[in-house]
Amino acid sequence: MNVIYCFLLIIISPITFAQSNTDKHTHNLHLVELIGKSGSAFSLFSPQEYLSYRALERRINQGVLIDTLDIPVSIPYIKRVAQLAPIQGKSRWLNALAVHTESKKVLKKIEALPFVKSVQPLGKFRKAKARKMYSKRPEIDSSKHQESYYGLAETQIVMLGGEKLHQLGYTGKEVQIAVVDGGFRNAYRMAVFDSLFLEQRILGTQDFVDGDDFVYESSVHGTNVLSIMAAKKA
Repeated sequence: MNVIYCFLLIIISPITFAQSNTDKHTHNLHLVELIGKSGSAFSLFSPQEYLSYRALERRINQGVLIDTLDIPVSIPYIKRVAQLAPIQGKSRWLNALAVHTESKKVLKKIEALPFVKSVQPLGKFRKAKARKMYSKRPEIDSSKHQESYYGLAETQIVMLGGEKLHQLGYTGKEVQIAVVDGGFRNAYRMAVFDSLFLEQRILGTQDFVDGDDFVYESSVHGTNVLSIMAAKKA
């Protein structure tokens, strides 16, 4: 049996917000772009210190080189910025921090730091609300869909050429996949995903917007994407 393990993540690209013309003073969440990674305790010569064994193995198999983007954000930079404002998130690939502050003076102090490239508005920070879990399953009308090997997922799989990859032997067996999307609404109570949860193949979830691990709300797009990889007709 092919086993695909998934991490479900909700994230909104900071770049989208960074391009917004909204006045800074209406925001309390800001993106702090950094210059380089000076003072980092990590180097390109010891990637095992900040990348997992599976990540390194995948890099080797696919011929992907390790570069400075893989090195975590400089800890001295993080500590210095944290002295001025709470840090809500960080990205090694963007080499940036997300900070929460409503103070114009604090933002100016952060912007004046020698290792800061820019400070841009991200949006309004909101605290996570209590989640309500539903037990009733949503109804799916399968009468309009033609029966096939791939079932209801045939359109999506064929659209992406998935059947050709399967014919070549690429089935996703023992592969770990991080699904980054806007939400996985109701996925936890859909029968087509029962095996995914019963076999504990959801290895972790994180909502980077609300700051918690409940991802089964907001957009349904992530649910659709997940169905391509893991849906199984009951």
